[in-house]
Amino acid sequence: MKKLFALLLALSLLLVSVSALADEFLVFSTGGTTGTYYAFGGEIAALLTDKIDGLEVTAAASGGSKANILAITQGEAELAWTQNDVMSYAYQGTDDFGGQKVETFSAIGAIYPEVVHLVVAKDSGIDKVEDLKGRNVGIGAVGSGVYFNAVQILEIAGLTLDDITPHYLSFAESAESFQNRQVDAFFVVSAFPNASVVDVALKRPVSLLTFAGDQLAALQAKYPYYVTDVIPAGTYDGLDADVTVPAITAVLVASNDLSEDLVYDITKTLFENADDLTNAKKAYISTASAILGVPTSDSDAAAGVTGGSFHPGALRYYKEIGIK
Repeated sequence: MKKLFALLLALSLLLVSVSALADEFLVFSTGGTTGTYYAFGGEIAALLTDKIDGLEVTAAASGGSKANILAITQGEAELAWTQNDVMSYAYQGTDDFGGQKVETFSAIGAIYPEVVHLVVAKDSGIDKVEDLKGRNVGIGAVGSGVYFNAVQILEIAGLTLDDITPHYLSFAESAESFQNRQVDAFFVVSAFPNASVVDVALKRPVSLLTFAGDQLAALQAKYPYYVTDVIPAGTYDGLDADVTVPAITAVLVASNDLSEDLVYDITKTLFENADDLTNAKKAYISTASAILGVPTSDSDAAAGVTGGSFHPGALRYYKEIGIK
């Protein structure tokens, strides 16, 4: 009987000690299991769990940006990745949100850029976006983020989908069609290097279109979530010079239901311990760039906010270090 009591007591103490390890459990909705969102999100989840007492963060696979926003709205996640353009669509209820505004989430910070690759053959005679007129162009899957980016970039060049022959293709499908001479150009919006572009460049001489300053300014004036980035020479086989391109950003967002103190701790921990991460994207983590390109919700705009919708906890950290 004494042995049984001792065993029960030991089990009770073990359960108490395990439960004491975490007072708060968060789900971080990331992306597909083969993508950057999932891998990098898993590292960040582990970092936050390790560094913040009483917190356990679990990375969960998902369908990406829109699915992540919906997961927060439905109470299935508290942290998530989303592209800043999809964040804007949610706030405005436009594009693939079908008129339904979603303001259940706000930014912790922009973490890394996803740049616009506009891939053409070196001998194609396509030197600028306007030259796509009359061409077969891969513009991403229907309703994808790439599709909306392609439409916006064509618009700034004075083109619509009626001016090209659009092909609604994934990255891999675009690369295959390009190899088979079925498309003359294709859009890829991702962090670089992108595997599909790497593969194409090894098999066929390609160029990436660079964007002029006035084009970038016009794009950013109409769609403020775009930022400017550079794909360095040598990133892809045959890329002999830097290419200036528009980019969107992968934003870490949080449910508005999370407390200010907790999100403050998350923000501070991420930005002050980024060197502990191993993913190559950690090189982009910077408080200076974290506030760039973050959209503003209508309710925040009505309250006088113009510099992006940030969670109060994240905003507290940025103010503390003097950048907001």
